[in-house]
Amino acid sequence: SCSSVVATRGGLPRPLLLRALRVEKQQAMPVAFEEPSPRGGAIARSASQGPAPLQPSMTLHEAALRQAWTVQERVLRSASTVRSVVRSATDYVDQAVSGLEPELWTRNFHVMSICMGVSHAVVEDLLFAYTTIVYRGGMGFNCNSVVFGVWALTSMTIASPVTARLGSKVAIVLGLALYMCQYVAFVACSAMPDVWQMHALAYGGAVFCGLGAGLVWTAEGAFFAQSAQRIASATGEPLSAKSSGLAAVFGFWSLGAECLIKVGGFALQEAGVGMTATFAAALALALASTLAAAFGTLPVHAPAAVGSTDASNAAEPRRCGGGAGAVSLWLDARIWLLSFLTVGFALAVSFVNGIVSTEFVKPQLGEKYVALLSAGIALTGSALQGPLRCLAGKLGNGCNMVMASAVLALMPSIAFALDMRSLGWWLSVFYVLMGVVRAVWVSTNKAVLANHFPEPRTEAAFANMNMQAALAACAGFFVERRMPLDGYLVLMGGAACMVAPGYVAACRLQGEGKVGTSDSASSGVGRETRGADSNSRAEAGSGDCV
Repeated sequence: SCSSVVATRGGLPRPLLLRALRVEKQQAMPVAFEEPSPRGGAIARSASQGPAPLQPSMTLHEAALRQAWTVQERVLRSASTVRSVVRSATDYVDQAVSGLEPELWTRNFHVMSICMGVSHAVVEDLLFAYTTIVYRGGMGFNCNSVVFGVWALTSMTIASPVTARLGSKVAIVLGLALYMCQYVAFVACSAMPDVWQMHALAYGGAVFCGLGAGLVWTAEGAFFAQSAQRIASATGEPLSAKSSGLAAVFGFWSLGAECLIKVGGFALQEAGVGMTATFAAALALALASTLAAAFGTLPVHAPAAVGSTDASNAAEPRRCGGGAGAVSLWLDARIWLLSFLTVGFALAVSFVNGIVSTEFVKPQLGEKYVALLSAGIALTGSALQGPLRCLAGKLGNGCNMVMASAVLALMPSIAFALDMRSLGWWLSVFYVLMGVVRAVWVSTNKAVLANHFPEPRTEAAFANMNMQAALAACAGFFVERRMPLDGYLVLMGGAACMVAPGYVAACRLQGEGKVGTSDSASSGVGRETRGADSNSRAEAGSGDCV
């Protein structure tokens, strides 16, 4: 082969001759095909197909619309997930705590209970617990007295007519909006020096808080009673059973949300977050709960669609519960006989938040443990809602009322017997006992009041309950700094001992009133109406009496 190459390419220099030999040798060897790389394949295809056609670029408006659609899809997907989680949680609470079947109006009441629980935890517990600490001197006690004084005046005069005119849901949202003024004032005062501007802002916030509390808790009672009426009408079951179940729902969610917020406040302070920043976070939660109550719940105030099941109550004019306000029930002895638990609870609130927290917990344990122990009240009350509902179903609401009376009397007895200046962590006993009393007050007491005063007197009944609570708490905060501790404990013990007798007397009057109504109705309607009234009386007696 070399000779042929030399013959054909004679006269070539030696380097060129060697290069020609290497080329011929490579051409004679078999070719090994390799998998082309993706980049090489793409380059080869683009080279064979020619240049790609130019795509028209999106305008800025089209890009913004596409981004907005993407964000909207994500938000809707997240909202659907949150809605599913909330529905699953409320259905579980229905089955485990209240014993009610999941239904539209029960879920609606769940959402409102959560919103009110968050707002209540911020204003009436977290702020009240720290009012006497943040405000200098006696201004904290004075502001609390102003809150409860305005609260009582609002409940006595305008709360019931406004609730009847606007509806329970709108009145709740309006009250929560007035609460926001107190939130803003308290957060600002916690960062201001002790000057007259701070005093004016503090007292102004207290006035708005009293107005909001008078509306919120009167409307909450109406919302509770109207929701129970709607659920009873939809399911065809007795109203008393639905009232007990909804009372347990409200107690569970409101106290549970309050416990979480207070524990969160304690955790923030433990992490080194300042008090003003903690209150600002609580303010954001309050705003979110107000918006959720406004846009996430349905109104239940529809007298034309949801009437009373009792013929005598249906014939009664609407103005009894609305235009006349709380005064319309003052001649009914039951509204006063059922007030002893409310009065005792309000005095206990003043005792725990004003005396135990300030004079004993703060010096012995530290200021930061006030919120933690206050969370224990809410935790105890929330955990007891299921057992209280079971006891009410088996033994009647009277069993829970008697238990609250005994626990309420135990608090001043322990304070009398022990030296509170050296109890240390044993001071938590007062918070546990307060949680038991509060569990009965927020659930069973409301169910009892709704059963004794159905529509159209519900607004007036709950307005009276709020007026009694506000006057008792106002008097408690006012006199606890101006009278010996032993005298204040005597007041608590006296109110506690009157809870059970007052409840029994109210049940007896309710039975006598239904008998009189049945006898008077029989002359015009006949024996059928008498039988219906006696059945309703037996149902009420089995649900309320011990």
